[in-house]
Amino acid sequence: MVEAKRELYLTSKTIKEIAIELGYEDEYYFSRFFKKNAEVSPSLYRETVGFKVVA
Repeated sequence: MVEAKRELYLTSKTIKEIAIELGYEDEYYFSRFFKKNAEVSPSLYRETVGFKVVA
C-alpha cells in the first residue's frame, strides 16, 4: 500500500502501469484492493492527494 500510494502521489504513471509494476495483472483487482485498504479509489486518491496530470 505504501508503494502504491507513493507511486500515485509522486508520478504521472497510469493506474494500470502502477498495478503491473506492483505485481497485479488486473488493474481492476488492484483498484478494488486499494479502495478496500485506503477507503478511496486510486484515482480519487491521486486527485485529492497526489500528482495532478495537466492535459
